[in-house]
Amino acid sequence: MHTSKKLLIPLLTVFTLLLSLDSYAANGRADYDRDNDGLIEINDLADLDEIRNNLDGKTLYGSSVGCPLREGCTGFELTADLDFDTNGNGEIDNGDDYRNITPEGVAEGWLPIGRFPDSIYVDDFSAHFNGNGHVIKNLSINRPLESSIGLFNSAENSIIENVVIAGLHSEIIGNREVAALVGHTYLNNRIRNVFIAANVHGEHFVGGLVGSA
Repeated sequence: MHTSKKLLIPLLTVFTLLLSLDSYAANGRADYDRDNDGLIEINDLADLDEIRNNLDGKTLYGSSVGCPLREGCTGFELTADLDFDTNGNGEIDNGDDYRNITPEGVAEGWLPIGRFPDSIYVDDFSAHFNGNGHVIKNLSINRPLESSIGLFNSAENSIIENVVIAGLHSEIIGNREVAALVGHTYLNNRIRNVFIAANVHGEHFVGGLVGSA
C-alpha cells in the first residue's frame, strides 16, 4: 500500500483483511451494554468521540456499568448510522460539530481516534469495534501535514468489522499513512466486512481501508 504524491482514491470496496503482524456519562446511561455481549453501545457521534479516552474497550465515559461481571467489556458496537452533517443542511460546513476549527479559521475536521486534543500524545486502538452494518456518513478530515490519518489513527490487537464509511462528503486528507478507516496498523489486527466509499488524499502510504500495515 505505498503511493507517492497526491492521490485521489475513490473507493467502492468490500474487504476482508486479516493482518498478523466508574463515572456515569452526562446522559445518565444506567447500562452501557444493554444486550450483554461485552460491547459497549455507541449511539451517537459524542459516544464515538469518547472512544479515544477508552481505547481498550473496557469503559465509556469512564464507566463499565452493565458490562459482564467476570470478563468485562472488550469493545464497542454501533447501534445507529452516524452522520457528520450534524446540522442536516446537506453539506459539511462550519455549522457542523467536530469541525475542529483552528485559530486561523481552518476546519481540520474529525480528530482520528487515538489522538488526543491539545496534545501530541497518540495511542493505538486495541479493542473490538463492530459496526453492525451501520454507516458512518460524511467523514471529513483535513489534516494535510499530519500522519496516521483515518477514522482511527492506529490499531494494534484490534478487531474492526461490519461498518460502512460513505456519503457524498466523505473526504480524508493527510500526509503519510492515510486511509478512510485506519491510518496505520501494527500487530494482530482483524479487519473484515468493511465497505468504503470515500475520497482519500495523501503523499505517502495512502489506501482506502488502511494506509500502512
